[in-house]
Amino acid sequence: MVNGEALTDGKVAISGVTDAQIAQNTEGKQDGAKLYIDNAKNEQSYTILDGNVTSKWSDDNVVSDNILLGFSSGETANTYTARYQNVKDIFGDTVVADELIDKTLQTNDEKQKSSVAYKFFNQAASDHYNLNKDSKATALNSVFNMGELAGVNHATYSMSNTMTDSVADHLSIAVHGDQDSDVWAKYIHNKEDINDIELAGLTMLIMMLHLMELL
Repeated sequence: MVNGEALTDGKVAISGVTDAQIAQNTEGKQDGAKLYIDNAKNEQSYTILDGNVTSKWSDDNVVSDNILLGFSSGETANTYTARYQNVKDIFGDTVVADELIDKTLQTNDEKQKSSVAYKFFNQAASDHYNLNKDSKATALNSVFNMGELAGVNHATYSMSNTMTDSVADHLSIAVHGDQDSDVWAKYIHNKEDINDIELAGLTMLIMMLHLMELL
């Protein structure tokens, strides 16, 4: 295990190495030597051994605390670059909004990278917060469960307020001569605007647009 945070600005995990024997996978198995890069970040490169060491860890055997990060080695045998993998490739169908999470994490927008949503998804996928794969999937799904509950609560309060006002108007002596024949129309044709309602760092508008794209 190496600490990725300590391997920035060209720093090397182990220097002065002239030769190394790194166990490779046998055919059909992933039983070779493993390399764990803790605190790895997307698009960051990490050099483990310096010198002309030709033996290296298999890309599939390089992992991080963040299960969504995969690694590939470049021309330098022991330099590995982290990149986000698609949620579906890791979790299959167990995460309900995989494409939305992919769009949030696989971004070049620096503002989005500093958002609460970006931080939440990274923490949910990290061993630092969730030790096994199932708990990570549960954490990633939790924000959307909260979103559904928030929508139910918002709709309940909205309907309660609208219907209360509608019934009050319906029974009011001041408008007795011009009563509504159907108070339900007040709620059905409500012009309430939910743009910019924030939920875990995502605005309701952005979240709905992303979800609509998945349908």
